[in-house]
Amino acid sequence: MDNKELNFTTWNKVAQLYQDNFMDLKQYNESYKFFCDQISDRKAKILDIGCGPGNISKYLIINKPDLQIIGIDFSPNMIELARTNIPQSRLEVLDCREVLRINQIFNGIICGFCIPYLSKEDLEKFISDCYSLLLPKGMAYFSYIEGEYTHSKIETGRSGDTCIVYYYHKSYFDQLLKHNGFEIIGSFQLQYTNSENEKSVQQITISYKIETT
Repeated sequence: MDNKELNFTTWNKVAQLYQDNFMDLKQYNESYKFFCDQISDRKAKILDIGCGPGNISKYLIINKPDLQIIGIDFSPNMIELARTNIPQSRLEVLDCREVLRINQIFNGIICGFCIPYLSKEDLEKFISDCYSLLLPKGMAYFSYIEGEYTHSKIETGRSGDTCIVYYYHKSYFDQLLKHNGFEIIGSFQLQYTNSENEKSVQQITISYKIETT
């Protein structure tokens, strides 16, 4: 079983458990609010990548009910949960590695929880793809786990299921964004203890697509 299949199998299996534990987390709200505050168009089009059960989109809809949200996730079970939690959104089963199959341009992209499951090669293509899907000055929200890429490994969750988790240095990630035409305007750090009782830092970066002439 390759890394992609391993992660798919795990996340599809634990969808309900994930919703039960993470649907209403409050510690991310400050970063979500910052993202929302940058979206001036009341009916802005937002793409939620790796939307899971719809936890981030639910926050966005509560605070800006007229947003037009498309959510994608590679787990059919996650999408089924999201259909209940955010029924007003358009939802699709789609791997973020194939995000360009969405033939639309957006005011904002929010990617809260899938970058830790992307290899460096996949991540570099993904950031470029996100740039292509944004309007000029469109907003992008990305989060990842801070650390040495060489320390990326298979981790075992509380359910006993495993997935491969990738780590990235902030300096590398910031440079990747700048290389792809993004201007960083905000960052947040959240400390947490993972299922293996290891302390980690989740880095959140909010940027916009630079207008080109």
